[in-house]
Amino acid sequence: KALGDSGDLAAEWRSIPIIEQGLWVCMSGFPKTQAVFRSLRSVRPFEVFLSCMPPHSKIQPHSDETNFLLNAHLALELEEGLSVLTVGDCRRTWRAGETLVFDHSYVHSATND
Repeated sequence: KALGDSGDLAAEWRSIPIIEQGLWVCMSGFPKTQAVFRSLRSVRPFEVFLSCMPPHSKIQPHSDETNFLLNAHLALELEEGLSVLTVGDCRRTWRAGETLVFDHSYVHSATND
């Protein structure tokens, strides 16, 4: 199963991989996104992908079973107040233009009502 493959967790969730296991896999397309990540001199992203979680969908609770990575989620487009990320016992509402960062070794889930 490839990284970013979420079929078992949320059949509706789709993603486009940009970086997988530290390697660029999307060489054409998304030039501004690539420029941002290439400009981060002191950061080496392990995985970067763009994803779409349609309305009325859910990503089931899961752990990615690693404790050496942090996950950063930037909401680009959403209906305010309807998208929630839960990590462990913490529940946060996503807001467009804001980033949520968490340790994905904790059980986490997401809903988009």
